[in-house]
Amino acid sequence: MSTNFNITQFGSSLLSAFQYIPQTLLEAFVAFALALIIGFVLALIRICGPSILNDFILVVFSVIKSIPVYLLFISAGMIYVLAVGNMTAGNGINSSSQNLSTRGVVSLVLTIAYLPAMSEALRGALRAVPLEQYEAAESVGLTYAQTLRRVVVPQMIPEAVPAITNILLTLVKDSSLGFLIGAVDILNAALSSAARSYSLLEAYVAAALIYWGICSILEYAMHFLQKSSGKFKAHA
Repeated sequence: MSTNFNITQFGSSLLSAFQYIPQTLLEAFVAFALALIIGFVLALIRICGPSILNDFILVVFSVIKSIPVYLLFISAGMIYVLAVGNMTAGNGINSSSQNLSTRGVVSLVLTIAYLPAMSEALRGALRAVPLEQYEAAESVGLTYAQTLRRVVVPQMIPEAVPAITNILLTLVKDSSLGFLIGAVDILNAALSSAARSYSLLEAYVAAALIYWGICSILEYAMHFLQKSSGKFKAHA
């Protein structure tokens, strides 16, 4: 391994990693969307549902939060290998289908891992909407669903954006753990490109620059969303 920074290898790693940006973003965005939808439903259940459901959700969240993301990927990988082995022994699957299913497993594991954090962030944002907003909506004849869609959700977005932005950025970075089940992303592509020359520093720098660029763009976009949605927030 050379002690000098290899510019050529850096460029090669940068190019290899750049090709996997779409796959990395797809895995992160699918996990983000699933966690957002499921987390919102669970947050509503915890606020408005029976206490027994709230207690059950808390227990499930406690279990999920106590398991490292790395261990979740290892467990999912073992199950995935067994499932793929059975399918191959039966009807067989092609490489493209296997790659697609691998991406799905990565997104599913990330969804499970960050669902508690997402649900808590949304629950806090829901709590931040003044009770008077619900009462005002009820007084004009809006149903609960209409109140959520027209009154509550637009006002909770500015409150939720900072927390869910951190979750989104973490999902992008933690998608690199997908290598545990055979998925290739930005970091792993960069390292694979540098494996023969052992120029790992160049690969890490290349991957870090790409992650920094992606996270900066996403952070700016979410900040813009928070700023533009702030006009819907009620002020005392």
